[in-house]
Amino acid sequence: MAGIDREWGFGLKGLPTATLEHWSAEAPASYRPTGQICPITYRYLDDPEIDTVLALQDRVLAGLPNPDVLRAVPADRHARILRTQGRTAGAFDGRRLIGYAAAQYPITLTEHQGRTINLSQAALDRSAQMEGLVVDPDYRGGRIGRRLNELRLVYALARGFRHAVATISPRNRYSLQAFVPTGLIVRGLSRGHGKALRYTLHDDLGSEVSFDAETTVEVPTADLDAQDALLAEGYSGIGPTLVSGALCMRYARVTWKSADRKPQ
Repeated sequence: MAGIDREWGFGLKGLPTATLEHWSAEAPASYRPTGQICPITYRYLDDPEIDTVLALQDRVLAGLPNPDVLRAVPADRHARILRTQGRTAGAFDGRRLIGYAAAQYPITLTEHQGRTINLSQAALDRSAQMEGLVVDPDYRGGRIGRRLNELRLVYALARGFRHAVATISPRNRYSLQAFVPTGLIVRGLSRGHGKALRYTLHDDLGSEVSFDAETTVEVPTADLDAQDALLAEGYSGIGPTLVSGALCMRYARVTWKSADRKPQ
């Protein structure tokens, strides 16, 4: 069995929320138009910054060649997350917001994405839901999305939420590269949000995750039937990869090792 490591580089796991509230740190990333390396500041956002969040979301959505790749988070949900029902991590180049990642909790049953993969009620009650990860296109490729995803997972865990769930378009290579290395794996494929395709990802944050390397198979993300068949057989998607220029998902049989039962 091979382990799936959560690439949490800031070393914040186990810190209380009171400490995280005032935390900030810098990490280098490149500015794509010039290739210049600049220090990116990471911290958690406050309610008054909602207009900046919405402006960045609108800018990124407007530049997408396929609008189905990224779902807009409604302004009222962003507001609830920033105020009382979750947390949003942000990345800044100077004073310019260049990325954010939001997580919602608690979650109403009708909004809960974990239902699509049949999580138990106990797991649903202790789940944080990932609600939007956006990075300015000028800064993509510098692991900013991965670091933002780590920050919202760390905060949710500090608040006592053991599980994390998310949905991502199979066509969204950048988000897949940000989510899977932090521990979230594909456990479902649905035609939700209208007819848009979405992976449902999940992580039991209190467990060690491993996979059987001998069962690994790579499937193009466009091959829905093959992925449906693998998921039905108990496989999970453990990471995106490029095969002959085509975006693929690696599937394998996954196990969780923890004091609790494997999530259902």
